Amino acid sequence: MEVDVRLSQDSIPVLYHDHTLTTMTNGTGCVSRTPAAQLTLLRYQGGWLYDWRQHERLITLETLLAALQKDQHKLGGSQESTGTTAFPYLHLDLHEQDACSTGDTARSRALARRLAFLLTRYHVPLPRVLVLTNRPATLAYLRQLLPSLPLGFEFTEAFEAGFTTLGQLSFVQAAVVHKDDISLARAARLHSLGREVVVFGGRSARAVSRVVGAGPDSYEVDNVRQLRATLRRQSRVGALNKVTEQ
Repeated sequence: MEVDVRLSQDSIPVLYHDHTLTTMTNGTGCVSRTPAAQLTLLRYQGGWLYDWRQHERLITLETLLAALQKDQHKLGGSQESTGTTAFPYLHLDLHEQDACSTGDTARSRALARRLAFLLTRYHVPLPRVLVLTNRPATLAYLRQLLPSLPLGFEFTEAFEAGFTTLGQLSFVQAAVVHKDDISLARAARLHSLGREVVVFGGRSARAVSRVVGAGPDSYEVDNVRQLRATLRRQSRVGALNKVTEQ
């Protein structure tokens, strides 16, 4: 499960991708200039058909974590009794860039602190989490706050520039790369640094097949059904090749 996280005006993490509200909701203005209580009253908008079929509203990260904790308890009790198997893999993509704010580091550090607090409060099993951002300073601060939290550096520049930066971040476990920037050779280079490879993007059968062919460790695709079909097909081909070799 991958979710985009932004900070509201009153420093509450909410699940939203863009920095402006007009692009995806019935609201106006910017996330960073709107209190969380007001944000959670807004409805998502995606065209008349989407709006007719659903009535989803923005939620906070805390709401999501509380729901996941509740589901985990239903499956067999507390984290201590069930281990981590009941909790989904959770990728938290921090969106810190914001044309509506000054861009200083104070809000990024506030987001990191609140994130660490919520993960601790809801007893989220950290091995099932990956927090990713394109800002090395935020990753370094998160490492101070939660030393065992898995971290991912998102490549938002050219691949070679991202590769160089990643090499300087010894405390980061994963490289997060767009589907158009990954290949089998590039994935091998990232693996040679001892980092996991996470690839995001991909909706069509061709795009998803290309992503799977690069051999990443984790996928963040826009078409889960297609991903499952591609992985099943790859598994069948692999099994057939083994039989042929024997």
